[in-house]
This record gives sequence, C-alpha cells and structure tokens, in this order.
Amino acid sequence: MPPFPPVPENKLSLLCFPAKWEDQKLHIRVLTIPRGDPLTAPLITARPPQAPADGPAFAKAEFKFQINLIPSLEDLPDPLSVTKLISLDAPGAPRKKEILTALAGQFDIDPAIEAATANPRRPRGAVKKLLTTSYCRAFAFSTPRTPYAVLDDSYACALRDPCRLQKAPGPSPTQKVSWGKVIAMMMRQHVIAEMAGIIHPLTVDPGEADFFQNGGWVYVTLDPASDYAPHITAAPETAKVYAARIPALSEQARPLFASVLFPVSLSGAVPVGNFDEVFDEAASYDDGFAKIVHSAQATTGDPVGLEDEHSQRPLSDTGIQLGCDDEQQLIWLNRQITDPAVEQRDTPMGLFGFRVDVREKGNSAWHSLMKVTSDPRIGGSAIGNFSGELNVQPAPVQLDNEPDGDYWMATYLTQWEGGSLVVPDPVAKRLSGETGALLESPYLAVEADQVPLRYGKSYEFRMRLVDLSGNSPDESQNPVNPAEAPVARSDFRRFVPPKDLRITDLPKSVDPLNPPAGLTLKRPLLNYPAAVFAGIPNAAEELIQVCEAITDPAAGESPGLPDPDATMVEICVQAAGLDLDTGNDRQESPPLRTVYTTTREFPADSSQELWLEFEYQDVNDISQLSCPASGALPLPTARDLVLTLTPLAKEDPGLDYFGSQEARRGRATDVSVRSTSKDEQKLFVDELSSDRLRAVLLEPDEKDTPSLLARLAAMGRGEESDSHMMGRLALELDLDLRGLTLTGRPGVRTVIGCSKAIAHTLAPDNSSITFNSKADLADIWLNVLTFGLDRDWTWDGLKNIAFEVTRQGADKVGTLFLPKSVNPLVLKNPDRNPNRPDRTCTRFIFFDALDPKPQKSDLPSELEAAYTVTPLFKNEPEDKDGPLTVSLKLPVAAKPTQTPKLASAGVALSPYTRAEDYSYSQAREQALWLEFEQEPQNPLDTYFARMLSHAPDPMLTKGLEVENPPEPALPIPEEPVRVIRPGQSADKAGLGAMQRLVPTDSPRHYILPLPPGLTADSPEMLGFFVYEVRLGHYADTGQEPPDFVWSTARARFGPPLRVKGVQHPKPVLHCQVDNTNDGVLASAEHAVAVHNGGKIKLSPPATDMWIMLYTQVAQIDGEDHRNILLTRRQAKVLKTWQSGSTTMEAAANFGLTKDPRPTAYAGFSHTEIREFLTGLGLPRDAPLSVLAVECLPERDRPADPLGQDLGDVRILRVSPLVPVPQICKHPPCGP
Repeated sequence: MPPFPPVPENKLSLLCFPAKWEDQKLHIRVLTIPRGDPLTAPLITARPPQAPADGPAFAKAEFKFQINLIPSLEDLPDPLSVTKLISLDAPGAPRKKEILTALAGQFDIDPAIEAATANPRRPRGAVKKLLTTSYCRAFAFSTPRTPYAVLDDSYACALRDPCRLQKAPGPSPTQKVSWGKVIAMMMRQHVIAEMAGIIHPLTVDPGEADFFQNGGWVYVTLDPASDYAPHITAAPETAKVYAARIPALSEQARPLFASVLFPVSLSGAVPVGNFDEVFDEAASYDDGFAKIVHSAQATTGDPVGLEDEHSQRPLSDTGIQLGCDDEQQLIWLNRQITDPAVEQRDTPMGLFGFRVDVREKGNSAWHSLMKVTSDPRIGGSAIGNFSGELNVQPAPVQLDNEPDGDYWMATYLTQWEGGSLVVPDPVAKRLSGETGALLESPYLAVEADQVPLRYGKSYEFRMRLVDLSGNSPDESQNPVNPAEAPVARSDFRRFVPPKDLRITDLPKSVDPLNPPAGLTLKRPLLNYPAAVFAGIPNAAEELIQVCEAITDPAAGESPGLPDPDATMVEICVQAAGLDLDTGNDRQESPPLRTVYTTTREFPADSSQELWLEFEYQDVNDISQLSCPASGALPLPTARDLVLTLTPLAKEDPGLDYFGSQEARRGRATDVSVRSTSKDEQKLFVDELSSDRLRAVLLEPDEKDTPSLLARLAAMGRGEESDSHMMGRLALELDLDLRGLTLTGRPGVRTVIGCSKAIAHTLAPDNSSITFNSKADLADIWLNVLTFGLDRDWTWDGLKNIAFEVTRQGADKVGTLFLPKSVNPLVLKNPDRNPNRPDRTCTRFIFFDALDPKPQKSDLPSELEAAYTVTPLFKNEPEDKDGPLTVSLKLPVAAKPTQTPKLASAGVALSPYTRAEDYSYSQAREQALWLEFEQEPQNPLDTYFARMLSHAPDPMLTKGLEVENPPEPALPIPEEPVRVIRPGQSADKAGLGAMQRLVPTDSPRHYILPLPPGLTADSPEMLGFFVYEVRLGHYADTGQEPPDFVWSTARARFGPPLRVKGVQHPKPVLHCQVDNTNDGVLASAEHAVAVHNGGKIKLSPPATDMWIMLYTQVAQIDGEDHRNILLTRRQAKVLKTWQSGSTTMEAAANFGLTKDPRPTAYAGFSHTEIREFLTGLGLPRDAPLSVLAVECLPERDRPADPLGQDLGDVRILRVSPLVPVPQICKHPPCGP
C-alpha cells in the first residue's frame, strides 16, 4: 500500500494574463483558482518530507509569486528557458474569508458535484453557430473554418424541431452548485474576485527595456516562501501553471492580451500536440481587439434570419445586432469541451467576454457602452465601490429536453438599442409595468446616452476582448495588429413600419341601411424604443406619462406616441369579388377586387384627427369609378366593400431614413362597409326582345341505321353526321358543348337555370347544365330566356335567388341563382381577346319547355309564351325598372292526328250546253271529287293531296311494261332546328308541299285539283295516279282574307292516306269536220299513253275511233230539236298517200303528213248522205253534225261496237257534237 492515499491532481491553477506594456513595465493579472472547498478543507494535503503538514485552506492562504520571464518565442514555455525570476507579494486580500463565507451562505454548495467531476472536458455534444449574412459579408469569406459553423437551416430547424418535445422530460434542474461554478460567477465581477484573492494584479519590471524585443513568455509560480510551494514542489501535478505569450515589445506602450494560454510542465514533461494554430491565435489577438466585427439591423420579425427579406417585417425595433469573430469563438469554445482523447492540447481559452465601443460616423472618439458604477453586495454586506466596465459574453445554450444534444450560440453576440449594453433599460422596465424593487438595478450606467441611437444616422462599432481576469484594452487605445474587419459600420434605418391606424368611430358591424358617413382617423402610435429612435422630443418622459395614465392593466394597451413619420394614409377601396376569379387582387376569403387607391394627408399637428368622408354612389361598373385627389371618397353601393387603410410614412426616395420602401407602409386596417343602392334602373343589358327570348324546336337525330352509316361512309365522314340536335342547340345559343352538357363560352360569365319541365342537372356554380337525354329535348318548344345583368361581377344587390321567372298561365316556372364564384373556364381566353373575360356583365340563360302537343280535349293550335323575370333585391331600391317581360307566338308544332278515310269518289261536271237547234254541244268541264267519311276535326285544318306517282293506262300500251320511279318523300323544308323570336312574322312553311283539296258546299266533299304542271288536256290525264291524302293545318277560312295557320313544316300535315288507281277526267276528245264537193270528212286524234313525260308511240294506235253522223230535226211540238243518227263509220289512220286515191283519202294523207299525231279519219260522200236522209224522209239538205267516239280495245273486237254490239265495248271518251259546215269550194291541197 502507498504510504498515503492518492491526492487528486490539479488542486490549484495559476494563470497569468498580460494587461499592458507601459513605462517598460509589464502589467499582468494572475488568477489563482482553487479546486474544492476554499473555506475549511486544506487545499493541498501533506506531502512528506517536503511538506510534512497540510496546506491551509485557500481562504487563509498567503501567496507570494515568482514571475518567470522568458525573452524568446523560439520554444514553448519551459522552466529551463526562464532567464529571469522576479518575486512579488500578492496584493493583500483582507476580506477574502469574509467574501467566501458570504458566498457559501448565498449558494447551496454540494462538494460531491466537484468530487464526481474528474475532468469537465467530456464528449457530450458540441457548440454550433449559424454564420450570419453580416458576418460573411464583413470580410472575404469563402467557406467555414470549422465544421461547427453552419450556413444551412439546421439552426432554424433545431429551434422549431417538435420531435424533442415528444421525449420524456428529464429531471428538474438542481439548485445545488459546486465551488467551481461559484468562483466562475464571482469572476464576472473582477472587483469581488480581487477581494476574494482570486485575481491578483501585478506590475513586473523586467529591468531591461529591450527584454521582450523579440517577444517571450511570462508565467507565475509560487515563491518558495508562499503557502503551498513545498506541496507543489513535492507533487507538481497538484498545480497547473499556464503561460502567456508576450509579443515583441518596444518602448512604446501598448495593450496586451492573452486569448489562449500555454501549459507549463513543472515536472519537465513535454506538452503534447501541435500548437501552430494556437500560436497564430495568440499572436493575432495579442492586442485585445476583435478582428472581424459585424453588425446588422433586424429587417424582419424572424429571430433566425434577421436579414431575410422574404420574412415578415419586424413588429418592434431591436436596435443594432452586433457580433464578432464568430468562427474563432466556435474554435475556442469547442477546444475547451472536446474529449481529451481527441484534443490533447491543454490550452485554456483566455477570452471571457467582449466590450463594445461606438461612435457616430464622422467622429474619431470611441465611447464605451459597458461603463457602470456599482456598490456590490454579497448578501446584505457591502463590498465596496466599483466604477469600470462590464462585458458581454457568448453564451451557448442547449435546447430544452436535449441533455445530450449540441449547444447553439445566438446569431449575434448582443444588440444595442441605445444606452448601455450591460444595464437594463430603466425606461423599458417602467413601460413594462415593473414597479418597486423590480425597477432597481445593481449597476448604474455611465455615459450611456453620449451617443444617441437615431434613425437616419450611421454608426461604427468595435469590440475589445476581455480575459478571465477582467482585463481588456481601454476605450482610448487602438488596435496594434492588422485585422480584416476591425470596425463594423451600421446605417441605422427604420425597418419597423407604422402600426395600426387609430379609428375612433369604427363601426361594430356592417349595416347597409345605415352606413357610416365617414371615419375619424388618428396617426398610429409609435412604441418604445422606436419613438426615441424617431427623435420625438422627450419621448421617454412622455411615454412614461402615457403608461402611468393607463388605468386598466388588463387592457393590453402598449404605451405609444403619435408616429411623426406617418404623414398620410393610403385608402384602397376594394369590392368583394367572385371566388376563383384571377382578376381579383386578393384571392383569400373574401376575394377582393381593387376599385381605386388614393391617399389623404394627416394634419401637420400629430395630435389632430383626419376626417375621412364617404360619398355613396350607384354605379353599374366599378371600373368607371375614379377618386379625386382630395375630398370625399366615392364608394359604390350594393357591394361588400373593404376599405384597406394603410398608414404611410414620409417620402424617402434615397432611403436615407427608412430601411426599405416597404417599411414606409404601415400595417393595414380593413374596414368593411356596405350601403344599399337607391337607383337600380337599367338593371338589364339593353337588348332587342328578339335576343332575350327564343323558342327552339329540335328535330330528333337520325338513328344510326345501317343505311345512315353507309351513307356517311360514302361521304368519307366515318360515323360523324353532319350535325346533331345538341350541337344545333349549342350553336344557336352560342354555348360550348360537351356531350349533353352546355357551358358558357370562355370570357363570358354565364349563369344557367332551368324549369322542372326538363330533366336536367345544374353545376354547383350554375355555369353549366346537363340534360338527362336528347329525347327530352326533341319536338318540344325549348323556350330560352337570355338576358344580361348590366352590373359588374362585384355588384351584390340581389339575393342568393336572384331572379324569379314566371310564365303566363303557369305562375313561377323557376329561379336563377347568382353564385359567388366564377367557373375557371370563363377566365380562359384562347383567342387572346383583350376584352375577355368581360367582367362588366353577367349572362343569364333560363330553359323552359312547352309541349306543342295539345291536351286530350284540345286541338293543335298556335301558342303564346309570355315570361316575366323579376329581380329579387336584398334591399329594394327607391328607383327601379319594372320586371323584364318578353313574349312570343309559337307556330303549331303538333301534327294533325286525324287520318283521312275515303267514302266515295266521282266526277263533277259542268252543266250540259248545246245549240238551240242541237247542231253542236260544248265540252263540259270535269273534275274528280272525293268524299271522306269525316270532315276535319280541327276547323283550322283541311284536306291536302299530292301525287306520288303516275302510270299510263295499260289498255293504251297494249301490255307494254313500264317501270315506275320511286315515290317521292313529302317535300317539306328541312327543319333540324326551328328558332322563333318575338315579333317574328308567320310563314307558310311546308304549305306548298301538298295541294289543298278544293272544298265544296258539303263539309265532306272536296274537289281534287289536277297535279301541278298538268292541264285538263294533258295526255297524262289518260293514265292512273297514286295520291297521298293528308289533313293539314291551313287557315281560318271564316276570315277575309283567310288567317293562315302558322305551323312548322314538319307539323304541317298529319298521317297519310295512300290512294291508288286514281283517274282524273279524260282530256276532251276533239272532232274536226270538213265539207267538200266530194263529201264530209271527219277526224279525231287517238289517245296516246305518256310515261315519264314521253309519249309511247304505238302503230296502229291502241284505241278504235268511230265517227257518228247526225242530222237535226224539230220536235213535233216545235219546242226543241233532236238529233237522228244517220250512220257511223270507224275512222282509220292513213300512213301513206296513195296515187289515184279519192279526194277524201288525199285529204287524210295531207293531214297525216302535217300532223304526226295519230289521227283517225272517216269520210261520208254526199251521195250516201242523201240516201240516208231520203230514206228517213228528211230533206236532202238537212243540217248535219258529227261526233267522235273512242273505244278501248278488246281482245275480240266486235264488228259494230256502237250498234248491235253496244255495251260490249268500253268507251274511252266521246267528243262534243260538231256541226258540218257548208261545202268548201276549195278542198285541201295536196302535197
């Protein structure tokens, strides 16, 4: 076993800090830091034989120092290199024990804490710092010198990291401390540390003026006569000695500073590690001034990125942020806490803090911001008077609930808000509501207001380093060593915008019936310290008075003074727009569209109010509203208005006072206002009534039959038809079409409504309508109301149900909504039309349906549709137009349902007319009549017929087969869509497609007119016809002139009756007669069959022609005459002229050659005529007449069809009776 128990190492640390070189003397400050209890326990126990007894407690120890001087920097400090030893007594500390005892009573000191901490350097995290923009811009920064300096978002993320809050919280912090922490706190006030025997100021005279001409080292050990000297000699490990580097000195005085200390081995051991970096640090900072000083002003309210221009503007001014040597501080701090296994160099950081000097730009004298006076006390005991400087320290902090996490340094070392940097601002404490003892401070600032902080001025800063002994260069001294950025310049500008305007008569709620006449505005308040920065005279005193005048502490009022910089107010008048409208200036709820922006100036006296007068105006379009530069503000009515009142500061184009132009704009205050309108005349867009209402009748689409597909394929259209009913409807209404959905065109806001008469679905915003099926739209009157609301999109004078639509005879048929949003399709502008989208009006479309088919008891008739559109105002205006009314008449669109049925048919003849002596008769007019079973059920209807086909009489073609063309369809005009508008004239659509049957006195009997293009003598009359008979809408024949029925072409005619084998009366058979010296010659043309407009020539003709010769005699009573048949003879068609023929034959041949038509001739000689007359006992010169009879051919032709075979042969036609003229002296000439 060892003769005595092991003694912990490092019971006493001796640190030497040079302060200055003056009068060839070296001023140093020695730190004697004990480990353990300094009051009772011996600091170092006995170490026989050199130290047979325990050393005294630190509180009782008497020190005598031995100053070790080395005049060279060639090697690390080594006792063997010491060339001069100087013994000096430590300054007296008579109150050492008293002070240490008082401290022991102030704190709960637990010796176990220190005993358990063998070495404070342990691997538990690192110190990190965000390198700010101001630091990086202060010098030629490239990349961080240490990995603990960050440029990314890790600092911001660490502050905002929610994950650490999910961990279980650690144990509560203990109130127990160690003596080491107590001594560390005591050293913050070096006067107390000196009185407690911790710090010992000494002056060393090397004896030679050039002793340190090449630099050197100085460190302190204990003189052999000092307490603990024998113990340390016996056990050198019980003490740690550190040397300070001394730069090359001349006769000129200069400050000295040791930023780092170097180890001195009393046992002769060689220090471990590479000291190149440490040497450089010691040399760079041996004048005690910071090398890279930077400053910034908080331009945002983000505590992380103070200079991030995209962050929110600051709410209050925090003055000027100051920092220095960020990376060097990180290197020093992390070196102190790095694991000894990694960092073997024992080089304590000498830096304890910083002292800041300031001067206004243009001045040469520096002024310290750290000066204070104090009467320090420990407990209730006064220590003495202190007048000097304090310091600010870098204070790494660990995030809550992260005991093993990294430490982070603040982005800046300190911030200057004017006054002292080390004494709390008494004005701020008063304004925060603190009273009594809370207002007291142990320090009193000295010369704190010598350099006032004001907006618009520029300031320069430098920082002096403070070591552990409290030493730093004086404010009157200047740096010795060159530096990259020893002075930081800050142009102090106002970044805090004006606060909220004060509105004394702000309405509590929006009352459209009682809108405010105006607003009373006061300048915004400027709080502390910005009120001082703005240069308000006696700002602090007036703010304190305002604070004391606040009677209700819970009111949350912040003392402030009228902002002298807020000289005007900007008024932005905005109207609530439609959701999703990209034309709005603000999209969040409620979306707003700017009407105009103007300004009004506050009175020059900041205590005076500004009266903002309103003038409400009824306008259709807010884009036409302008605001004068002064006077009342025109506000549009019937709109939800938001008046954004923004205080504006004075003009500063060069930014000599403000930090940015944005800083001139204060926080906006929104005031909601609405007023009812008085005049809402001309609510609707001025349009023709023909544009406001139209009735659309759609023809159903043709079914996709194979024939249709084949026809489309033949045209090269695939399966795409020429048009379809939905496309026709969309084209007529100028709407876009997608399937069964109709949507407004891009650029035009369209609101659609529909009655229950049509199955449909409306879009939520009423911008489109989808019909259930096309079948619901076919063959009904789609009455479409189209009108424009002549108000811009912000106008909101109507209820949610904006319009009520009524139809005469049906009351209300539907409503139209005015949605609060706009469909994004409306905002598209594919044609890049500068006038689109049109925000000045809204197009409304309302669909209604009328079934043209009559009710069971009614008949098809013309309809009348009259609509009334009534606007539903939120508040009824004083002046308004009546409801929108529009009407139209609709043609009949329902076909007659009655089907014609024939009862009988016959020929109507004109009266028989003859000569008085019965020598001739006139041809009778003939017409075919039809008798129907029923008269027209609808008095406005009548019967119509049209020829479908014609065929020749087969008796006239001798069995020749002919091919009939296909029957034509009803030739009515195509009506894929029929559009009727108000005031449209009635037409006669389709009326010409069929021939109206001529009515007679009988309601069921009608004359069938001849087909168009044919006459009674047309050869087609010899054939057969196929007719189609229909009932059709015609006219009210009871009026003169007749009032024709207005009908669509497709509805003009009803179902057909097809009638075959119809024969019109035959053309009149004309018989010609000549009387010559040879006899009587009669002729007549044979019937010729016609097909497709061409004659069918047969040789010989198909019919037989007979000539009947009559003579007239008087009745016995003499009242009348009668004809007596003399003879009959079949007429023949002569084809050639034969030489030597009789005169009659020559005449026949002459006629044949001149007229190629088949004409039959028959002649009677005078001789035989006289014989017939004589045989009957009649005079030989009795008057004669002839007529022709045309007989149809028979298979077995009888010899005398008009005589004894009469009745066996059908007679085709008989000519009128023709008188035989007197004898012609000159017979027809030959060829």
